[in-house]
Amino acid sequence: MVKKRYIAIAIIFMAFIGLQIAETTNAAKLIDSGQKKVDGDKITWRTYQYKNYILSKQKIYNNGKLWGTSSIKIQRFKKKIILVTLTQRMPSIMKLPRVIKIVNKQYIYSKSSLSLRKYYFKYLNPRKMYN
Repeated sequence: MVKKRYIAIAIIFMAFIGLQIAETTNAAKLIDSGQKKVDGDKITWRTYQYKNYILSKQKIYNNGKLWGTSSIKIQRFKKKIILVTLTQRMPSIMKLPRVIKIVNKQYIYSKSSLSLRKYYFKYLNPRKMYN
């Protein structure tokens, strides 16, 4: 009887772990990736869309060596306000559009009624930000 309980608990535990792993792999959807050369440097990026936010991870290579990294997280704060969080360890070659106003070095607020995905492709797409 006790052995059956342990087996049942083990099966429930394995099912729970399996559901956790399956949900985390399906949570992120790759919506954009690419690379661009700017002044001899190579910039690569991957952008994922999660349920409530978009995360763009960027890397810059100089002479084949990793020179810096940055990430941009875009999420809706209220109905028409979008919060952009910057985390960067790279030179300031990234150019933000005039629509975006920097509050401090990390957070940016912008008023927009666009969806997060449309906002990303219109303003924060790395193809447009690095010139």
